[in-house]
Amino acid sequence: YYAGRMAKPRDGEEKGSAAQVARLERSLRIFPWRASGWEDLAEAARQQAGGALEIYRYRDAIERGYRRAIQENPYEPRYFEQLYYLYRDTNEADRAVATVLEGVRTNP
Repeated sequence: YYAGRMAKPRDGEEKGSAAQVARLERSLRIFPWRASGWEDLAEAARQQAGGALEIYRYRDAIERGYRRAIQENPYEPRYFEQLYYLYRDTNEADRAVATVLEGVRTNP
């Protein structure tokens, strides 16, 4: 409970700010099995990316967050979907299709 509460954005704080990312990382060190925390970390990196070309700079952080979320909870199709969007946005069509197929196999 504490790890989840610690990771939430504070009043007036933008989602994806450096302070929130630091708290997310700290909360995941405390409770690394929280799949939604990994999703939040990936979304924060996506927020930091901003534009279409900036996503390449944050690609690894986004992918790592969603992959870990899938590892912790493979039964949440949203994680596969967001990972698909990342691969699509970074022109990795083969990986995008493989991710969708993996999601369908896991969640028929």
